[in-house]
Amino acid sequence: MVDVEKTDSNKTPLALAALMFFSPFIQHGLTSGSFSMNEQEKDFVSGYVKLGYLNLLFLLIAVGTGVGNYLANSHLLEIISTISIGILLIFLLIGTICILANISLHIQKSFQIDYYDIGDNRQHVILKYLPLYNVYLRYKLHAFGAPNRWLKESLLRWTIAIVLMFTTSPYLVGTRIVLLILRVATLMGGIDFLHIEAKKQINYLFEKNPEELRWYITWSLIYLWRAIKNIFRKISIPVSLPSCIHEEQIVYGYLYNIPETPSIRVEYLIGLGLGIWYCLLVRPDFTAWITYIPLVLIVGRYLIMVFAWKHLPNLPLAREIRLLLTLLIIQPFRFLFTRHHHDAV
Repeated sequence: MVDVEKTDSNKTPLALAALMFFSPFIQHGLTSGSFSMNEQEKDFVSGYVKLGYLNLLFLLIAVGTGVGNYLANSHLLEIISTISIGILLIFLLIGTICILANISLHIQKSFQIDYYDIGDNRQHVILKYLPLYNVYLRYKLHAFGAPNRWLKESLLRWTIAIVLMFTTSPYLVGTRIVLLILRVATLMGGIDFLHIEAKKQINYLFEKNPEELRWYITWSLIYLWRAIKNIFRKISIPVSLPSCIHEEQIVYGYLYNIPETPSIRVEYLIGLGLGIWYCLLVRPDFTAWITYIPLVLIVGRYLIMVFAWKHLPNLPLAREIRLLLTLLIIQPFRFLFTRHHHDAV
């Protein structure tokens, strides 16, 4: 028989110990049966063991980035360390209050988080989340119709991180990197917080290229333009929002053969010009190594696609500029040249 009074007195200190960075030892005790507790109490403590592992992770990130900041004097590492310490303190405070208030973190079945053992695939998970190597894997497999959710999620997360780097906000970048590290660490621990429906939504965001996410901006412009054109027409042509979105996804889902497509080479020359103009306008601090990270990730992505497969997708913004130049300059020039040649004949 289990002594109820004894188990009640053990539950709180064990949960506090798990929360305060001793979760590996408490988990070993729960697994080996060293603690005299019933199933309900074990569930109570095991919930804080999982939270304790997260606390350990943020502690390691805070210490590692703090030491790195001391050695390299990096502002980004300082931001990541500060964010990690802040999250750690919040988890410790809320966890302690919940333990003393006897609030269990054990989630009911209706709100079940997907926990599963990755097993021998842990090495593959790390490779799929490595920047640039995930690009190589994506196009090496060339299986765009098959769901590869970890790889597509990795490309999506790194794309968002690169965009945030251009905002020049170290807090946004630091938070994004911490969340990315947390995601990989939990997967390595066999814990997946994303519900299956969320994974499906990520899988549907783009088919081939992350550039397809451009439709969030361009579809609105196309839809608005077609709606305005309908005002001046005698017969209105139906404008479908889903069709506009689908059209833009298809455009940025193409992979063009570089030697056979002059327009794609023009787009990337325009993109190079935009990059130079951005540097002249923003004047980033090129003495800080953090400045080079988005540059390396963006240029590295397209160089991998060029040298490995000799194909490239449309370049966002550069494509629109190319189309605008074609409409305003090249087409009128061709029209005038053709008309002049016809008159001369």
